[in-house]
Amino acid sequence: QSTWGVHCSSPVYAMSAASEPASATRYVLTALYSLAAFAEGLVIGSLGPSIVQLAAQAHSTPSTVAALYVFHGLGSMGGCFGGGFAYRLDVHPHVIFGLSLGLLGLSLLLPIFLFTVPAIFAAAFLNGIGNGMVNLGFQQLTVWVWGDDERVAGFMQMGHAGFALGATVSPGISALLGRFQPTFVILCIVCCILGVWSVLSPHLVFVRDPLVLKDMVSFSQLGETRAQIAVALFTGLLLVFYVAAEVTTGGLLHEFAFLSGLLSDSSAKLLVSLYWGSLAAGRVIATPVLIKVVSGSGPGSGLAARILQCNFAGAIGFSSVLFVFLAMAGVRSAAVLVIGTIGLGLSFSTLYPVAFLIPLRFGMEIRVQMTSLFTFGDGVGEMLGAAIVARLMAWTSSRALFVGIFVWVALCTVFYVLALRAGKVVAAEKAASLHAISEGLTDSRMANDEGDEDALLACDENRCGASLHSDEGDAL
Repeated sequence: QSTWGVHCSSPVYAMSAASEPASATRYVLTALYSLAAFAEGLVIGSLGPSIVQLAAQAHSTPSTVAALYVFHGLGSMGGCFGGGFAYRLDVHPHVIFGLSLGLLGLSLLLPIFLFTVPAIFAAAFLNGIGNGMVNLGFQQLTVWVWGDDERVAGFMQMGHAGFALGATVSPGISALLGRFQPTFVILCIVCCILGVWSVLSPHLVFVRDPLVLKDMVSFSQLGETRAQIAVALFTGLLLVFYVAAEVTTGGLLHEFAFLSGLLSDSSAKLLVSLYWGSLAAGRVIATPVLIKVVSGSGPGSGLAARILQCNFAGAIGFSSVLFVFLAMAGVRSAAVLVIGTIGLGLSFSTLYPVAFLIPLRFGMEIRVQMTSLFTFGDGVGEMLGAAIVARLMAWTSSRALFVGIFVWVALCTVFYVLALRAGKVVAAEKAASLHAISEGLTDSRMANDEGDEDALLACDENRCGASLHSDEGDAL
């Protein structure tokens, strides 16, 4: 019931009145995107518990098969980069999103039928491509569906909460089913069902909606001015180091807790679950807050900015506690480790979706190229963040973990400040542009008024002349 319209150099997608009989349509689409992110989390969470069985099936070692994360990271980066072009094709974005979900699920079938290490790596690479395109898609589609609605941060947070919940429950599903084969088949079916739903879902209309574009600075690629490009790049680097801090904490926390002797193996695993659980809980709790409390104040409003500032304050505070007490002072305290871990999880919970929308705060439009840049940065942070810190831990000691986390959080904060400074320049440029437009309109109105006065005088002269001629005729 809707049309997929004409070509445009940098399109803006919006729900039109013709294709949106009720506001429920937006909520249905948002539910689809959140469930897709949940499925993405399920797939990611199932890879780790399957490594031992995959290695046994391929007659290899778990350490060799664990390299699938490298191939998965490379595929994810490729998916994020390629998605920036795919979502700009003359194909409806829901079709691209559905095919991405299909690739995410069907790639899991490859190691079931091919019992070799190269097949596992190929499956991981293809799965990474699907993961990157789904990650890019659910965030960009959420922005497209809701436009400059003040609740967009909350709905994006809903997708991130779904991902965290999926990654949290997936190991339990793998343990319940026992073997990786039924787990992968079920996940494949779930992804394909969501993919079909996406293809058949109500389509967005390809329009330039003035309501969606109001008060937004249009720009090609990342920006028209240096300040706009700086906002996009600094926000992207902020997200790179945030993801590096998040993944480093979750990936290497068990190694530190167990090797340092603070916790047993089972307790260290419980601590990792506690970290991801606090991250998921924070995202679930923050979703209605961002939707309801921020409603009416704008995605880049003062309230949303204060929420982001609280995230950074918590991340800096808890990473500093872990850095000072466990890394520098060498205090052997399980209580400090547990409190710092929970604090980091809660501080990280709402940072990503609110920081993702920093450009909106300064009237910039989030387009596919920008989302592609941000999600590509996610893949870089995911692949390199933990790898660099793991190498430092091997060269020095396990306490280097908290040095790495502190450095990533500090760099994330630095780029946040730089993005805000560049954003102020963008706001100043926009204000000057609006002022120039206002003056131009005033001059135009004054010119029109002067023209109207001249026309009235000429009209009066003509009327006077006609009256004199008429009087002379009457006298004659």
